[in-house]
Parts: sequence; C-alpha cells; structure tokens
Amino acid sequence: MPVFRQDERKFLFVHIPKTGGSSIERAFADVGYKTLYRDGRVGPASWSSIRRCTPQHMHREMLEMILRIDQFDGIFTVVRDPMARIRSEYLWRHRHVDFSVDGKSVEKWTAKTLRRYGKDPFIFDNHIRPQVEFLLDRALVFRFEDGLDAMAATLNKKWKLGLPDELPRLREGATATRYSSRDVEVTDRTRRLVTDFYREDYERFGYRT
Repeated sequence: MPVFRQDERKFLFVHIPKTGGSSIERAFADVGYKTLYRDGRVGPASWSSIRRCTPQHMHREMLEMILRIDQFDGIFTVVRDPMARIRSEYLWRHRHVDFSVDGKSVEKWTAKTLRRYGKDPFIFDNHIRPQVEFLLDRALVFRFEDGLDAMAATLNKKWKLGLPDELPRLREGATATRYSSRDVEVTDRTRRLVTDFYREDYERFGYRT
C-alpha cells in the first residue's frame, strides 16, 4: 500500500503483488513523489521478520484499520489475470534455486502453495491472497493487460500527476531467472486449481477461465 505524497497531495496505491507494482512505484519516485508505507528490506534482521506482511502488500482489511481512507486525494490499484500472476509468482519463488518450468513441477508447487494458504493467508508476503480482498470502494481499478502506460495516462488526466508517458519496465521475475512467465507450463490440474481458488477474481474482473 505505498502512499505517494507531493506537497499536500496524497495518493494511495493498493499494490496487489505481481501486477507491475514495482514499475509504478519507480515512476512516481522518478517524478518527485515521496513514497511512504513501503519497506523492501527482508531477512532475519529486518522489521519484515516480525510482520505478517510488508506495508506495501497490505490488503483491504488491514488498510482500513490503519489508514484514514477518506483523507486521500486518490486511490488506485492494478489487477491481473490470476493464472498469469501464479506463473509470475512461480518464477519469483524459485529465483535463487535451480528449478524447472515443466507442467508437473508447476502443478506440485501450485497445489502445495494453495494448501499452505489455507493455514496462513499471509504466505509469501500476502502474494497469494485473492485480488478481490485488496479492493477499496473508492479505488480506480486498472487491468495489467491493458497496459501501465494507459493507466498512467488516465491518472494524469484525472489527477495531473505528471507521470511519464512510458513507465519503466521492471520485470523482476524474468530478470532474476532465465525464463518469462509464458515459459511456465500449466497442466489441466493446475488450471483447475487456480480457477477454483481465484473464482471471485475471475468473475469480478472479467478474466476468462
């Protein structure tokens, strides 16, 4: 949930993991916005070790408890096809180890991860939580597939933010591995698991299963 502040104006970006959030944060920083409620430090010596999740990945319930939502000049978020998010997450979770993108390996990891979510919804820094649980009533919702540049143009027109016409492209998972999300194979069972788990996301945001 990074908060972008410039002069007296404050904007809340509800950062749903694996939806291009790092590119958006960089774009705001590049044009002079201060970023609050973000902490990228990890490891045993960091504050993240005693948090349920980092500030930038808090979902609606947490945001409404901590922040005065009505005090923001604008609120926005980006959503993404649930299957694309899982494929991207698979790469990110394996960036420091040798791994395979074959269908069976992906299926095994997906099944295990969704089971673990049942015991701890904050697993992987809140990365697995359904996107509908992040939505705030006032938020403008953009689809990742429609392009972050189009999102920036809309935000500039509405709030005069001064964002660049082309946002930086930070492809963290692909940069850290030799694969892109498209390389991650999806079996029929994986597709069923993801479709069932993220049913509300598919229905709310109009993605095809």
